Amino acid sequence: MKKRFILSLLLVFIVQTAVFAHQMVIEPLPQQRIKVYYEGGTSSKDINITLFDATGQVVFMKKVDEKGEFDYSRYSKVDSLIADDGMGHRVMWKVGEPVHNVTGNERSIRIGLIACTLSAIGYAFYERSKRKRLEKIMNNEQMRGGI
Repeated sequence: MKKRFILSLLLVFIVQTAVFAHQMVIEPLPQQRIKVYYEGGTSSKDINITLFDATGQVVFMKKVDEKGEFDYSRYSKVDSLIADDGMGHRVMWKVGEPVHNVTGNERSIRIGLIACTLSAIGYAFYERSKRKRLEKIMNNEQMRGGI
């Protein structure tokens, strides 16, 4: 049983396929422009951009161009913006702040740590139930007078 568990655990980590959901990224460009694209570089002309002022009021709404770019230079009161593709991908950026996107490497490390933690918890429960079964068997043997 222990060999099967360890073999299964090894197979999960060795033969796993990389499955990542793609995220939307905002890249600030010179001259108050942004480029919005999905991780991997693809873009969509159907991404809506909503511009907000410092009070959170909507200043302007428009779709990106065919290259996934948007020019907000004529809107002087822009404090932040939200890009939304209408299919669950949404990203916000505060103008002037650095953009931090989770890279594939960071995501792989996080997934690996979570998988290891869950595996360790599962193994601890497995060992605990195994110990209880052995104790039960030993108690039954003692009651029969076998030991």
